[in-house]
Amino acid sequence: MVIKGLENAVKMLYNGKCCVYRTSMAEDESGISKAAVEKIYENVMCRLSYESGASAKETETVTTAEQRIKLFISAEYIIKSGDIIDVEQNGRKERYKACGRIRLYGGHQEAELEIYDESV
Repeated sequence: MVIKGLENAVKMLYNGKCCVYRTSMAEDESGISKAAVEKIYENVMCRLSYESGASAKETETVTTAEQRIKLFISAEYIIKSGDIIDVEQNGRKERYKACGRIRLYGGHQEAELEIYDESV
């Protein structure tokens, strides 16, 4: 059930747009199965949220900080783990991959993301 007031309140926070791509298996003319990437959604309003981990991890050569990236998007779209998502927000474009379970709420859904390609 979608709660209209809640959905509208969340949508007011959306300041980005995204395109969602999904990989599926398709047979070519010769009957060979190949992976095909297809654009599922285009120019969908969304929002990215960033959360830093509590502490940095240090090795002898590198110190890394943990960061969680979350996508907020309307519940009317179907996002699956493994989808590739191009997001443009605050003048920056980045490519992510949805990972883990998608959490569905009354007016929106949340997807954990990982950086997929930094050259977008």
